[in-house]
Amino acid sequence: MKTKDGFTLIELIVTILVISVLITVGVLFYLDHINDTHVATLKPTLTSIHKKLITNYHKYNRMCLDSDDGRRFSIAFGTIEKRVGIDIPENIERNWKFHTQGWIYYYMNETGEYRLDGHLLAVHRTKNIVVDMEFSDDTGDDPFRIYIKE
Repeated sequence: MKTKDGFTLIELIVTILVISVLITVGVLFYLDHINDTHVATLKPTLTSIHKKLITNYHKYNRMCLDSDDGRRFSIAFGTIEKRVGIDIPENIERNWKFHTQGWIYYYMNETGEYRLDGHLLAVHRTKNIVVDMEFSDDTGDDPFRIYIKE
């Protein structure tokens, strides 16, 4: 069956399908690019937070929930209310690598903010060990949170 212009119905359907696929692929690439760009803009902030942690704790092999450790951590993050209880592996910078952009796990929450979930995830370079360092709030309120607004 031909139209007035001489195209068959099959040719028109195939053309529409090809154009639809191209548009879909283009939109997906664009959305991926936006996400990559946003992660790239977050990386300096996340790196800064990581450096504060390493600067204050790279020399400690073990930390406990005493007030001195909590105070040192609090000073590093600009708050006097939070404390942390985590194990810091020996030779952390040489033997361990940190996961995700900026070395700290984060995700976007319902309000569109990127939330660092109070975790520092690290994987040993030679052993099959994953360290999940959790930050806690000693007041019993919400866990330690850092919000990065877009």
